[in-house]
Amino acid sequence: MTVNLSADFLGPAKIGQWLEITTEVVKIGNRLCFAQALVTADGVPCARANGTFSLVTANE
Repeated sequence: MTVNLSADFLGPAKIGQWLEITTEVVKIGNRLCFAQALVTADGVPCARANGTFSLVTANE
C-alpha cells in the first residue's frame, strides 16, 4: 500500500525528446519500503518522485 507519494516537476519536456526514467529502491525495512525516481528529457532532469510503501504480507 502507498503511504506517501510525491512528485516534483523540475523543468519542461518537449514533444520529440527522449524521456528516460531511472528508479531506485532506497531501503527496504520490516514494514516500509522507500523508493525514488528521476525523469530526464534528453539527459536533462525534468521530474523526480519519492514514494514510501507499506509492505503487506499474504496473511494481512
